[in-house]
Amino acid sequence: MAWNDVLDNDKSYWFTAMTMLEYKTLVNDNGAIEKLPGGIRAQNGWEQLILLPTSEEAVQWSAYCESMGHTMACDQTVVMAVSFDPHNLTHHNAVKKTSSFQRGYSVQVIQVHSPYNYRLTEWERSNLRTMVIDYNSAQKFQEYNWSSGWIWLYGHTMHVQSMLTIGESCCHHTIFQMGLEHLGQFGQTQLPESVQLELSSTRPTASWIHITWAFHDASEEVTSTISNTSWTK
Repeated sequence: MAWNDVLDNDKSYWFTAMTMLEYKTLVNDNGAIEKLPGGIRAQNGWEQLILLPTSEEAVQWSAYCESMGHTMACDQTVVMAVSFDPHNLTHHNAVKKTSSFQRGYSVQVIQVHSPYNYRLTEWERSNLRTMVIDYNSAQKFQEYNWSSGWIWLYGHTMHVQSMLTIGESCCHHTIFQMGLEHLGQFGQTQLPESVQLELSSTRPTASWIHITWAFHDASEEVTSTISNTSWTK
């Protein structure tokens, strides 16, 4: 079954993915879900429940949490689609139980903070959709890997060749630069050779990124960073 078969066209949805064991902790004795807990992974050091614009991003985020030990591996992944009541979401934002931000001015994120819960209204409960996938979300690392030209920033993936083609005018440019910084020099050597060559010909070496972060600091730090940078184009 595809998402198009279970989602309503007249509603917007946010997605979160979790293991079957985590999902079962949300279901009450009547088989209903009344709240979204921010602390679902708090015992393993992760203090938010993350919701993202697409189901694919949600599964990728679950893979990231597995890799960091915030959740255990599981052969069944449950993806939940939540349609928020604007008034209820605004209330939870106002009392700081939830918040939203853009990762790298690009990916919109809604998060429920631990130890709080997002209390679903009757309308939200009736429009909640779930899909169970016989799939370990960590398998995403086989699909989105360095040798295939993909890089990760937390639970977000970017295809390097596509990002280079789009260029700096794209709103995703900042998160792409953050991803390259996170990748590091060793990671860049694991990318396809053609991608490495294009990176070296279209942007300065990795130390250029440090100028961005140091730019608002003392001028002598910026000067030092620039003097140690080799520009390739």
